[in-house]
Amino acid sequence: MIKSPVISSCKLLALGACGINGLQNRINESCGSHRVHRAMRFSFIYAFVMMFMMCFGLAGAQTAVTPAGSGTENDPYQITELGNLVWMSDTVTSSSGKYYKMINDIDAAETSSWNDGAGFVPIGTESTPFMGLFDGNGKKITGLTINRSSATNVGFFGYASGCTINNFAIEGGSVTGYQHIGGLVGLVINSTISNCYSTCNAAGGFCEVGSLVGYKQNGTISNCYATGNVSGDSNVASLVGRQDGGSISNCYSTGSTEGRWIGSLVGLQDAGTITNCYATGYVNGTQTGAAGGLLCPYSGGTVSNSYYDSQTTGRSDTGKGTPKTTAQMKQQSTFNGWDFTTDTWKIVEGASYPYLRAFGDEARLRVSVIGNGTVTPPVGVHSYAYDTTVSLNATPADGWFFLEWHGVNIADADAANTTVSMDCNKSVIAHFRKKYEIRTLAELQAVKDDLDGDYILMNDIDASETATWNAGLGFVPIGTSTAPFTGLFDGNGKKITGLTINRSNSSTDYVGLFGYIGSGSIIKDLGLEGGSVTGGSYVGGLVGNQGFGTITNCYASGAVTGSGSYVGDLVGYQYSGTITNCYASGAVTGGSYVGGLVGNQGFGTITNCYATGPVSGNQYVGGLMGYQFSGTITNCYASGRVSGSSYVGGLVGHHGFGTITNCYASGSVSGSSYVGGLVGHQYSGTITNCYANGSVSGTNYVGGLVGHHYGGTITNCYYDSQTTGQSDTGKGNSKRTTEMRLKGTFVDWDFSDVWGIVEGLDYPFLRSFKQCGSLSVTLAPVGAVSAGAQWSLNGGVTWNASGATVSDLPVGAYTITYKTIADWDAPSDKSVSVVKDEVVNFTGTYVQHMGSLKVTMVPQTAIDAGAQWSVDGGATWNDSGTEINLSVGEHTVQFKELEGWLITASQSVVVRHYQLTSVVVEYISTQDMVLVDGDFDSGVGASIAPGAKVDFWWDVTSERPVTEPFWCELFASKTGGFDQVRFGSTVTGSYKQNGMGTYAQIAPSTLTLNTIPDGVYTLLPSVNRGSLKLSDRVSEISYSNNWMPVASKRLSVHNPVRQQIDLVLENPQMVHDATDARRVTVTGRMRNAGSVNLAKPGAWVEVFYGTLTAEGTLMPQGTIGAGQNINTLAAGESAEFSLSGTVPAGVANRALAVIVDSTDIVPETNEVNNSQLFYDESILPPGKDNGIDLAIVSMTANAAQLVPNAVAPNDKLQYNVTVQNKGTVMPSGKVYIELFASQDGCVSYVPGVTLTWSEQITAPELGEFQTYQFEKPLNSIGDGVYSLVAVINRAGVSTNPGDMTPLDNRYSFSGGRVFLNTPVVSGSVNLVWSEGPTFTDIGAGRMRIDGRIKNIGDTKTRAFWTEAFVGTVQAKTGYFYKDTNTVFAGGINCTGLEPNEELVISTVGKIPVGKIVGVLADSTDVVAETDETDNYDYSELLAQ
Repeated sequence: MIKSPVISSCKLLALGACGINGLQNRINESCGSHRVHRAMRFSFIYAFVMMFMMCFGLAGAQTAVTPAGSGTENDPYQITELGNLVWMSDTVTSSSGKYYKMINDIDAAETSSWNDGAGFVPIGTESTPFMGLFDGNGKKITGLTINRSSATNVGFFGYASGCTINNFAIEGGSVTGYQHIGGLVGLVINSTISNCYSTCNAAGGFCEVGSLVGYKQNGTISNCYATGNVSGDSNVASLVGRQDGGSISNCYSTGSTEGRWIGSLVGLQDAGTITNCYATGYVNGTQTGAAGGLLCPYSGGTVSNSYYDSQTTGRSDTGKGTPKTTAQMKQQSTFNGWDFTTDTWKIVEGASYPYLRAFGDEARLRVSVIGNGTVTPPVGVHSYAYDTTVSLNATPADGWFFLEWHGVNIADADAANTTVSMDCNKSVIAHFRKKYEIRTLAELQAVKDDLDGDYILMNDIDASETATWNAGLGFVPIGTSTAPFTGLFDGNGKKITGLTINRSNSSTDYVGLFGYIGSGSIIKDLGLEGGSVTGGSYVGGLVGNQGFGTITNCYASGAVTGSGSYVGDLVGYQYSGTITNCYASGAVTGGSYVGGLVGNQGFGTITNCYATGPVSGNQYVGGLMGYQFSGTITNCYASGRVSGSSYVGGLVGHHGFGTITNCYASGSVSGSSYVGGLVGHQYSGTITNCYANGSVSGTNYVGGLVGHHYGGTITNCYYDSQTTGQSDTGKGNSKRTTEMRLKGTFVDWDFSDVWGIVEGLDYPFLRSFKQCGSLSVTLAPVGAVSAGAQWSLNGGVTWNASGATVSDLPVGAYTITYKTIADWDAPSDKSVSVVKDEVVNFTGTYVQHMGSLKVTMVPQTAIDAGAQWSVDGGATWNDSGTEINLSVGEHTVQFKELEGWLITASQSVVVRHYQLTSVVVEYISTQDMVLVDGDFDSGVGASIAPGAKVDFWWDVTSERPVTEPFWCELFASKTGGFDQVRFGSTVTGSYKQNGMGTYAQIAPSTLTLNTIPDGVYTLLPSVNRGSLKLSDRVSEISYSNNWMPVASKRLSVHNPVRQQIDLVLENPQMVHDATDARRVTVTGRMRNAGSVNLAKPGAWVEVFYGTLTAEGTLMPQGTIGAGQNINTLAAGESAEFSLSGTVPAGVANRALAVIVDSTDIVPETNEVNNSQLFYDESILPPGKDNGIDLAIVSMTANAAQLVPNAVAPNDKLQYNVTVQNKGTVMPSGKVYIELFASQDGCVSYVPGVTLTWSEQITAPELGEFQTYQFEKPLNSIGDGVYSLVAVINRAGVSTNPGDMTPLDNRYSFSGGRVFLNTPVVSGSVNLVWSEGPTFTDIGAGRMRIDGRIKNIGDTKTRAFWTEAFVGTVQAKTGYFYKDTNTVFAGGINCTGLEPNEELVISTVGKIPVGKIVGVLADSTDVVAETDETDNYDYSELLAQ
């Protein structure tokens, strides 16, 4: 009888490799009958299988275990173990309407070995979806593994429809598939998921990948989160890969995401809503514009009150979620409309991101490992209080090395020992790699036989022998398009030199040290020096084709040549992946798609890279990259020479859809068409914060920045119009070189972290490529600093103050230059070296110039009383005349106080380099001399001639006796003392009085009349005039009481003898100042054409400026500078003069008249040859184009009425005027001939009145001459000697019919002059101010003058003018001087006053600051008064 088989464990083990088949054979051998055979075979097989399972568990297979429960709401299936999960997968066809409930956590780690590594079989398929209600009951499944790279709908639930899943977690583990991959659900339709989370990593070969859900159609997800890291091709995100309808609310994700169309929370949303959600995981997008901080920017649907961390995600897009900083994401106020008060969210203000209340107050940290090593905390999920900082430690196993940590907010991801802040639920992964040490060239070549290994280069390798390998073909590239390198190659900071690959004859593609690298590959810290790489297409010194992977901290300097396309010195073709911190310097030659660093970029990223070698090709040629389809280029530059035919750029030849940010190109660029300093052709994409400055040449579509701009955007980009030689617009901003070296040019550029610039010295540079330091220069001594000493690094474009620190200077040599300042010798230029991360301090010392100072004090009596001086508050007192050495610059001189003397406490002086500065200082005595009276009789009843005696006396008083000599002088006025006549000399010789007591009447007997013009004058006596030089006067406290006008009488002068002196102006020249339109110099000669020598006081030469009438009469406005006195000139001799000055309105806008004997003190019979006018014809008022043209051609006068004889007002002057009619039209209006008087050689004439009354005439017939004879009474215009000026048809006459050439309407008579002398009649007329005048300031720089003028004489006056003048008061004397450049207001004309008649005067005008106003009745001196001292008054008269 056969008993039930019982097989011990040891016996079962002994079966070994026999297995079930071996056991079955043994049974067959021992059993003969079929029935027994079958029974025994079944019994032993069953026993074997059961015992094997008992000893080893179910290896490589899943065993279904039926759970307790009936699947109803009240009696759900009770899920307690893995077998129950397998049962769920097997029975999914009957899941509709069934209830499932987790009873405890389940460890699913063993699923990694199930099904030959394929792991767990997802619950539900497309044909049999899960349709039940799954209550996780707050439990979790840990360590779940699903590895089905070619499968669709992969996840714990593979395919779910119309189901409910809540209160459940998938912790750790990994899920891999092809499409629709999720840690919780691969694809879910019309279902509800709530209060769930996943820390599972998910990877997809294609699309719709999420740590929680891969693809969601309609339905809802709420109160869920995911921290797993996710990768795939498109529609990839940490929470949900893709949502098409339905809603996602109150959810967040923190895992990293990699792919093309991706987001941190949701990869792509076709439709539906996202509300109150956020994301923080890093987003590594491989397609430009398709990656977003929250979800893919191409998404539809609506997003509200949802946010993402712009710092941790690395994104800043808007419209599909709101970007916030990390600090803002930890503030409750950021999350508008969120429920932080009841059931949904909580936050640790300022310390954590928001977290869901449903999952407690602790943050979960999932720790996992890639490779072989141990970690602390250990692998698994750990809980920590929010805001906890957790220490991380990674220790590699033997033969392995630590690569990096993966995760968010890790303090230093490259350090094995680091920390992570628990501000949210998150995952960290310690990445270990197995390493093979490469020491020899043979070991390097052997890498091609193990393409997924991890390698580290232990030493430099000389690869020069590869030039002879393989019959000259050289080194065999590592990796091919069908078998790419996918491992890690750590160059370890070492280099490979002399590598040769020569595949030109066979036109081999994918040529480089690495021919082709794929997904997961890493090449870092490696240098390729020298050598050469040659191939067909996809040729690069380091990598021929980069499919995916990363290249970091690598460089290549050898020559690279490709006969086809995609050729670069570092990488030939970059489909995707990243290139960071790399450079290339070798020469690159190719056909198309040729770049100094990379030939062509598809979707990858290039950051912090540069290329410096020359690049040549046919089309799509760039200094950094030939062709950019998409992807990103950031913080890069190229400086090599670039040449090609078309699509040629200093940085990129063709720019398609990607981005170029913070880049520049400085190499020369040449081509035929589509040639640009930065980019040859821009199809689309964006170019931001870039510049170019290399020369650019081409034929068609050429630009300084971009050759041809088809589309896309260019923002804040610039090019140097001078160095590029281009000036196009609309494709970047054109700037000059000086502008390109100023920070202010580059709008919105980041000069804190990205860019640096040495202001004014060079173009902006990228900080990532420069080691920088600082320079601080201190200037000495303090006096030089106060004087304006500064320093510069760029030759004076930017000046820095002493002690200023210039930061961000690239390491290297600089030249310090020093500002030139007056009175100091600047230090010589100094070369200094800037050191990395240090402040280099330097001191520049200026040397002050020296000069000397001498102070002389007057008068001697003050010196005798103890007058002394000191400098700058010094204690040393110096005597008058002492000379001392001082530093150049301004100093303060102090003066010792003396009793009885006044002195300014201090005075500023300027000492100049190597010069003696002399200062004369007057101590002012408290003495005060006063002129109390003065009188004379000579020339009152009858005229006297020059040389006659003048019996003048001065009455003078003084506070105390005067021991020093002083001068007594006489001056003249034609206005009663209102102002002085400009003779250039006194009326008589000055008299020197040798002191006096407290009173003296000084009456010299030696006074004789000097040569002055004929006329009647009020005398102005003066004693001890304050304007005399210090040595010629007595020091007084006040000089304004030292002069006075003599009232009630006037001096009449007439010289009956006319000396044969004739002064002639010769060869006058006017020279404009080329640098100042207002400045002019006039030169010439004054010749004495007479037979008598010109004696003292000689004659004055002056230049006047003003406007012109139509007839060429000057209306004077001022003089240029001071005049020049020629005090003697022998008969027949000449004297040169030169006068310089300014015309305020500009020389070209005014007429200038140079006049010899401008003060009219030389008794000439002819003054017409004394002057000449200079003017631009544009300032001359034009004639009228009316056919009328009259001209005066000659003039005669009765010689008996000319000097030396005198005539009186009302005498009839006989003169003839000959007129020619040159016109074609007879005048229809009234024509007048007028006669004017002039005292300056006919340059101008006495204003306000004619010499005789005007005469209306009938013009000559056309073409005829006619002489008009006149005998007309002389008007009273003021006594004096006058030249005659006749004018016909004057433009200023209101009835003037006009004239075509007004200049010949004026005629200056040179045959003699008229002496007008008014007989003295006692008490005839006398004008006085009977009321006022009063001066009222009415604001805005304006003043009103009011008063009454009365004739207190017994005869009616003739017509006269009353005028107000602006002027100044001379210091010390108190004399008033009219300002000829300033007009107060127009004059007031009075037709005459009867005896005792009054005239009301009121006028308003402007008064400049610092000026005063004087008002004068009979301002033209036409009324014959015996006393004019009461004709005027001033608004203010301040003596100084």
